[in-house]
Amino acid sequence: SWVDEIVVGLAVHNRRSARDKATMGMFSSVIPIRVAVDQGASFQSLLIAVAKVSLRCFRHQRVPIAEITRGVGLSRAGRKRLFDVSLSIEGFDGDISFPGFEIEALAMNSDAEQAPLAVAVRDYHDARDVVFDLKFREASLSIERAQALKNGLSCVFDALVRGFSGPIDQLP
Repeated sequence: SWVDEIVVGLAVHNRRSARDKATMGMFSSVIPIRVAVDQGASFQSLLIAVAKVSLRCFRHQRVPIAEITRGVGLSRAGRKRLFDVSLSIEGFDGDISFPGFEIEALAMNSDAEQAPLAVAVRDYHDARDVVFDLKFREASLSIERAQALKNGLSCVFDALVRGFSGPIDQLP
């Protein structure tokens, strides 16, 4: 079934200043991205809308997610989370070499994910395909439902890679 809007937790690196970028350590965070979905629009239109909303939301990336959750009153609405899906887009050059050493970047996963469904798109190596990783919490999704979601998303991505340009509600 279709929805009129989606809220996705978007992973951000949370390094805005030059000082932050020069500091070693992990500064990641998650920001909620809320986007209206027009089922008759193209996927490209949806991506443009997501990009615009993301740019507006990035300025708030230092606000802790717990503070946002309290601010929007989720507990009063009977919800535990702002979003049920988190998205991490990881694109960087993972082909690193030092004299005498070849180093390969690998994805590191943890079981700390709070969202029922976590999607990671990883592009670490120029000569390899992009990796699509789907993790889920068994307390929220059955293995069968997670597999069905993975298969459905794979069909959608395949259609988009082949150049599908119709309305979103016509995606496989």
